[in-house]
Amino acid sequence: MSILIYRWQKARKRISWQLTANSRLLTVSEELNQKLEVRYEGIPVKDVSVLLIRISNTGNQPVTASDVERPISISTGVTSKILSAAVVEVEPPSLRPTIVLLENSVSIEPFLLNVQDSITLKLITADLDEVTLDGRIAGVSKFHRNDHPDAVRRRRFAIAGLSLTALGGGVLYFGLIDARPVAPPPMTLTAKAGLTVLIFGYITMFASTSQGLIKRLRRLYFP
Repeated sequence: MSILIYRWQKARKRISWQLTANSRLLTVSEELNQKLEVRYEGIPVKDVSVLLIRISNTGNQPVTASDVERPISISTGVTSKILSAAVVEVEPPSLRPTIVLLENSVSIEPFLLNVQDSITLKLITADLDEVTLDGRIAGVSKFHRNDHPDAVRRRRFAIAGLSLTALGGGVLYFGLIDARPVAPPPMTLTAKAGLTVLIFGYITMFASTSQGLIKRLRRLYFP
């Protein structure tokens, strides 16, 4: 537990992002049957999608403008075209980010992003390929995608591990209370079960902090 607390409290910078919405304006059948047509500046466009992308500081240290060596940019693929881009939500409301729209990417000018601060961008794209984030920030090795299946799996392992640890600790406590005050105090069956669950919870929580250990944990518990 002390190792987990140390790793949690250790100073770290972390930028996370999430694709909260990805909707097509027209279905494939509507485009193929030419029932509807979308035009942008008078030019017909196909495969138009509306994206909502949320970028947030999920570390425990602020990210300042001076930390940014290369600004954060959102790319939608070399074959795509971003028709429009706008900041639609910020937290806190005092944030004033500036974005620069390019052919198939949006660049965010460096600004102060405190802990738990976030911005949400709305992009309208044509011929969407793949959404990726790029940039270089001091102390940030990569951008973490929160809606990625691996990230969701790690959160589930962490919650499960914490629940099992609490359950095991409670069972162990009451199991030791049930033991008679003799020397040395015997460990009852209840206490043994609580200790087992407690250890299981520790292992699960520790594995949730490491991507590599998740696969090992799954093979161990679910062969």
